[in-house]
Amino acid sequence: MKKIGILFVGFLLMTIPIKVHAADTPAIGGKMDRGVSRVSTYIGEGATSFQTLIVRAADNWTSPGWASDVGFAYAPNSKGTMLDIYCYSKSYFGGNMRANAETTWYDINGKMIPWPRSGTYRYAKIVGNTDSLNTLAINVRTAVFAHEMGHAFGLDHNDATTNSIMYGEATKRALKVQKIDTNTVNRLY
Repeated sequence: MKKIGILFVGFLLMTIPIKVHAADTPAIGGKMDRGVSRVSTYIGEGATSFQTLIVRAADNWTSPGWASDVGFAYAPNSKGTMLDIYCYSKSYFGGNMRANAETTWYDINGKMIPWPRSGTYRYAKIVGNTDSLNTLAINVRTAVFAHEMGHAFGLDHNDATTNSIMYGEATKRALKVQKIDTNTVNRLY
């Protein structure tokens, strides 16, 4: 009788559907003070050769296939923009070929804020490493820009799952923005 009871409980456990849900991408703590519904963006020095990929990365955020609060407006110069994107050679990165890009955040006075754990920031700057980016497949380059845009919006790395644009390692992350990423942005703003 005991064996039948154990088998019955085991059978019940095997038939109960288990939903594995990846946690939403973590936030860094800070966020853009003007929201993300119309992110004025300047594509500047060195980045114009990546313009198509940058716009494609932005489209990942605006039209992922579900509700997203993100929108972009492109500006002819960096005056008053919320997101500036530049690209330089590896010498800008101290010769580091492992760095594909970096994001930095600035307050209303233009002073850099180290990894903003709370409060708001006025704008963010993304700098791509042309030498490193040019070694990657085109879809991975696009994902690098989308990943850095996520940092600009206030997202941290999501190393709990490769099913996130915010996964740390470029060649292993999702190649497009995922719902777990937009959920966090929508919640922040």
